[in-house]
Amino acid sequence: MLYFVPNRDCFCQGKKYYAQKKYSMPENGGCFFSAGCQPIFSGDEKSFEFESDKYLFLNFQEKIKFAFCPLKIKGADVGVSLGEDVCLFSNNQLAYSCKNCGLTFDKVSELGAFSFIFFDGKRKFVAIFKNKEFVYANYFDEINFGEKEVFVLTRLNDSLNHGKEENYLVYLDDFELNLKPQFLPAVFLDCVRAKNLNYLKHLLSESLANATSNISLFFGEIEEIYPLREDVVAVIKKDATIGIYKFEIENLKILNIIEL
Repeated sequence: MLYFVPNRDCFCQGKKYYAQKKYSMPENGGCFFSAGCQPIFSGDEKSFEFESDKYLFLNFQEKIKFAFCPLKIKGADVGVSLGEDVCLFSNNQLAYSCKNCGLTFDKVSELGAFSFIFFDGKRKFVAIFKNKEFVYANYFDEINFGEKEVFVLTRLNDSLNHGKEENYLVYLDDFELNLKPQFLPAVFLDCVRAKNLNYLKHLLSESLANATSNISLFFGEIEEIYPLREDVVAVIKKDATIGIYKFEIENLKILNIIEL
């Protein structure tokens, strides 16, 4: 059987398909998928086979119009380009770049020696300069100004609802998570993606708990997680490869992880 999984709501032959759900491929092999009424999305796809079934992941990416904005930061020439990537230039040198997720330039604010370049989008983005030097940039969900410090909080949007403040993970929930066995592999992989080794250790058997330092190397940089069965998960990685992993579980502990 051929299945497809879209990364966002889309349409084909007048029928709507919902993000992250599995569907049988329409019989018409020439079906054109569209992710909206306006032609602003282009499609990309990744595929793999599992138990005689083929899975096709439709990865719609928004096409972004290029824009460039020259700025003066503490007398330094700073340029901001917005295209497929966000690029920050300081004195004609590339200072920072990352994937652009629909950002538009908002404003520049200053506080003492610090200058903040703010961007709007589905998630807000900030770039920070100290005097004339670039020091930090990231998507953020909350920013707090102290007398001498600035705290930038970025939610990782995983199933544990983590936030990341600099190099420290903080919990945003006040209740204790009651984990169900069928969610254990996906939550474990969320922890790998979030680099939350503290919680991750609690999901492993005693024999595996001491091997957490090698977990990130074993899985690589995770982009998407898709459960195929309660004990088998497909992992789409940032290098465009796909890994399929089987989890052996007993008493809410992971005893073994096998790459299929």
